[in-house]
Amino acid sequence: MFTEDFKQYIKFPEDIELVVHIFESSSRMCEERIKMTSDERMKKVLQSDKYSSADGCIIIPPLSENRFDILVVNSDLVTYNLWHEMVHVRNVVEYRNRTGQNYDRLYSHILFVNWDEFEARKMSTRYLYEKMFESSGMAYDDFIEERQGVFENLARTLEEYITVDEITKEDNSKYNLMQYLGFVAAIEELCKDKFVLPRFLESHKTAMELYEQFKAI
Repeated sequence: MFTEDFKQYIKFPEDIELVVHIFESSSRMCEERIKMTSDERMKKVLQSDKYSSADGCIIIPPLSENRFDILVVNSDLVTYNLWHEMVHVRNVVEYRNRTGQNYDRLYSHILFVNWDEFEARKMSTRYLYEKMFESSGMAYDDFIEERQGVFENLARTLEEYITVDEITKEDNSKYNLMQYLGFVAAIEELCKDKFVLPRFLESHKTAMELYEQFKAI
């Protein structure tokens, strides 16, 4: 659904082939992810509980130079999660092309790791609601106003997963915080002058600084 359109939306690299694998459970997807991962160090990392409940991932390093495998769990959000992973593929390909770094070294660059998660959540969320608007038959302002409560509730739900370390330590992976910030950035771009900054960002200076930093990239 809209996958080819989404490729155009995010300027997906034309020379990259995507192979999508769909699984009925997160645990089954994680098992296959480990099997498909060639890097032995990463195999050990993936065996932690942190990855056993994921709903999507990409295989790094890729199985061949111009092919990426995306793994997603079958659910009501399977297409949305596929878009999210497609942004990850675009990001790592562009970053590798710019820096010359091998794929398996990209994730040692914390700034890239955090921006990558921020950008994937922002782009997939913005596209989802833009498509919902197109099919709604509503005036844009009415569409946004009707969903303000939904946006606020989803933001509060994401806030619950943010850990203390993510908003106090400087040089670390901030997965949950980036998911949240990427979602908020998408909502800001959708709502435009009707956007209301969440209280969480108003009260956490580090999170607000990161939000402004990644929006500017």
